[in-house]
Amino acid sequence: GDDHSGYGQPCERWHSRYTVEAIILSVMCMLSDPNTESVANDEAAEEYCEDLEAYKRRIIKCAEKSFDE
Repeated sequence: GDDHSGYGQPCERWHSRYTVEAIILSVMCMLSDPNTESVANDEAAEEYCEDLEAYKRRIIKCAEKSFDE
């Protein structure tokens, strides 16, 4: 579809031919190899780069907490 915000390139936009499997695979790839050059959360990116094990513990704790809510 059209990108009225002017953000993405046509090849990056949603298309109905993308399957749920393709989307999940893309998300899994992003989570396993995040782009630390363009971050939304500076604190998380810093911990990811400096102490990966502490980062993983924090992520597990956050996930467990979200299941309890």
